[in-house]
Parts: sequence; C-alpha cells; structure tokens
Amino acid sequence: GINWAIENNVEVINNSWQTFQNQLIEETIENAVTNGRNGLGTIMVFCSGNNTFLRPNGYSVWYPSNSNPNIVVVGAMTSSGQRSNFSCYGNQLDVVAPGSNILSTILNNDLAYYDGTSMAAPHVAGVAALILSVNPCLSGKQVRDIIEKTAQKVGNYNYSEQPDRPNGTWNNEMGYGLVDAYAAVQLAQAMNSPTLDLMVRDSYDDFGIEPNTSGQTIWNSPD
Repeated sequence: GINWAIENNVEVINNSWQTFQNQLIEETIENAVTNGRNGLGTIMVFCSGNNTFLRPNGYSVWYPSNSNPNIVVVGAMTSSGQRSNFSCYGNQLDVVAPGSNILSTILNNDLAYYDGTSMAAPHVAGVAALILSVNPCLSGKQVRDIIEKTAQKVGNYNYSEQPDRPNGTWNNEMGYGLVDAYAAVQLAQAMNSPTLDLMVRDSYDDFGIEPNTSGQTIWNSPD
C-alpha cells in the first residue's frame, strides 16, 4: 500500500498500526521518506501507540513508529494539555495532538467518541497537508522541521534542549509539544518567497526574510 501511494504521488500517509519487526516494512518506509514526492520525500505520520496492549517495554513507542528517524511520531493529549494516560512516549516521540474523547466516524454510518493515538495522528497528517498546500516545494525534512518548530509547549512539563533534537525544547512525554496548524502554515508561507530569485542562507533557520536575525550575523541588503 505504501509503495502504491509513492508510485501515485501521494504526499502524506497517515499510519495507525503496529506489527512485528520486518525488514521489508523498514525498506518500504525508507523508500517513502527518501524517494516519495519525486525525491522530496513523502510525509510519513505514525501514531506512537497505546499502552493498553501488552508492551514488552511498557510505554515505549510502537514498531514501526520507532524504526526510522524521518517518521513523524505523534502521541495523544487530553483537552487539559496533559499526556493521555494510554499514550506511548519516549525518545522517538515528535509531537502530540488531541487523542482523548475524540468524535469519530465508525461502522454502520455512526459516530462515537474514541481514545487513542490513532485519533491524534490524523491531526498531524492534516497539518502536513496544509503546509504543503501553501508551499509544495518543501522537502519532507522541512515539513517535519516546521511541525516540530511551531509546536506549542503545553502542560506542566519540563521542555529542555536535547543534543539530538535541533528544533527547540523537547520533552520525553510530549515531544516538542502540541501541533499548531496556524503557526505551521505561517512558517511554511514565509519559506516560500516570490520576491527572491537567489538567496544565500547563513543558518538553517534563514528563510530569506529581511532583515535576517536568525544567525549570528545580521544581514540586510537591498539585493
């Protein structure tokens, strides 16, 4: 299914499933994030998993959500800004989204309220689609960075700098925080400048906005 999606230029794939370790699955995911979208990278969103199942490592993130650093791993939070008590977390967690008491469609044309990281992941997949709607030239890494950089620091959690987490402060249970669709779209729009035909970036956060205050040196040029 993932390979079919790549072949048919699907830009964002939401995944709410787990399985046993499988090399073919890992190769398929790697193919998606590397070669999807004509080489820009398909956005692969995975739920972090629910601890309601028997977990060998307690609250650790599900497989294959934990198998590739280029996956966007989403945990669940409550309406009060706390981690949902079932939401798996750990080193691979990137962001959280609403996942407790979420109104959803179910079988037989009905509606019901459900809990789960499967309720949270589609929120982030939708944000990824919004980002690409305003700036389709972004790479998969740039989309992931935008989602992480613009996340809100919610709840009474200690967010801190981590050496392997370059997009801001991070927390073991909440990742970078609550996904923020509005802020993400604004940043994606700022990275799509119709006025520039040539830009030299002086830092990773330089998106061509003048004056540039993202680096150590402030550049302001009429060119």
